[in-house]
Amino acid sequence: MRLTGPGIILLLHFCLSCGMMGFGQPQRDIDSLRRIVSDSHRLQDIPVLFRIADNFMELDQYDSAQVWLNYVANMLPLRKPSLFNYFLSTRQAEIYYYNGLQRLGLQEAERSLQIATTLNDSLLLADSYNFLGLFYMNLDSTRKSIGFFREGMAYAKDPPYPANYLSLSKPYHLAGNLAEAYVKLGSYDSALILSRRSLQLATKLDVGRGIGVASNLIGTILLKQYQEDSAIAYQQAAINITIQSLDYDVALIAYGGLAAGYAENDEKAAAFEALKNGFSLLHDQPHINNFFYGQFLEDALAVYRKYDDREMLIYALDEKSTLATKRLKKNDLQMNT
Repeated sequence: MRLTGPGIILLLHFCLSCGMMGFGQPQRDIDSLRRIVSDSHRLQDIPVLFRIADNFMELDQYDSAQVWLNYVANMLPLRKPSLFNYFLSTRQAEIYYYNGLQRLGLQEAERSLQIATTLNDSLLLADSYNFLGLFYMNLDSTRKSIGFFREGMAYAKDPPYPANYLSLSKPYHLAGNLAEAYVKLGSYDSALILSRRSLQLATKLDVGRGIGVASNLIGTILLKQYQEDSAIAYQQAAINITIQSLDYDVALIAYGGLAAGYAENDEKAAAFEALKNGFSLLHDQPHINNFFYGQFLEDALAVYRKYDDREMLIYALDEKSTLATKRLKKNDLQMNT
C-alpha cells in the first residue's frame, strides 16, 4: 500500500509566500497597528486595515481577519476596479480557501481576474491566474488549472514590487502549483522538474517557507516514484527549514510526509516517531490551521492502518471527526453571516 497521501501544500500568495514571524510577532503587530487607525476607519487607514487582516491570517484566525476585511469593504466602491478592490477580493478568496469554501473562493478569484484585466496589471494578472488555478484544481478540474498556472507564469516576476502593493504570487508559487497539478495527473517527471524549479526560485529569494514547501513537494513526488530514501531526506530538510523559519504548518505537513517515507521503508519506529513529533508540534502550536492539520491526519491514518495500531488509529479517527465537525460549524456560521 502506497502511503503518499495528500501531503502537498497548495501555494497561496499571502500565507505561503511570506515567512511567518512566529505567532507572537503578528499579535504584537496587530496591537501596534490598532493604535494607528482611527475609530472611524478613514480611507487613508485602508493599508493598515489590510495589514491587520494579514496578521490575523498569519495567526490562522480567519474569522478575525474577515472582520477587518469587512471594514475595508465598507469603504470601497463595490464595483469600481481598483488596486484596493483587487486585494480585498484576493484576501477574501484566501479566507474561503482555507475554510474549505472552494466555490465561493472561485467566484472571488474570477472577480480578481476581471479587476486585474481592467487595470492591465501584469503582477495582478499573475496573482489572479494563480488563484484561479488553485480553485479549479481543488474542484477536480486539474487539466483546466494547468492553463491558468501557465498563464500566470508568463506574467509573474520576482520582487521588488511597487510600495503600494501587498503580497503577491511569485514565480516559485506558480511553479510549485503547476507541479502539484501534474502530480494529480500522475505526470511525476514533469512534476519533479517543476518542483525543483520552485525550490530553486524560493532559494534565490531566501524564503524559508517557500523552500520548505518545495522540499515537501519534491519528497512527496519522490515517494510516488519509489525513491524512499531521497523522499525522507527532502521531508527532513523541509522540517528543518520551516522549524527555523517558524512556519509550523508546513513543518506539520512534512512530518506526515516523513512518516509516510519511513513506513514505505518499513521503518515502523521511525514512522511513529515522526507522527509523534507532528502531534507534539500541534500541541505546542495550537493555532495551526485545520486545513494543514487535516492533511497531516491523512498521512497519520495511512501509517496507523498499515501497522494495524488500533489505539492510535482510533485516536487519529477521533481527531479527524472532531476536525470535520469544527469545519462544518465554521462553514455554517460563515455562510449565515
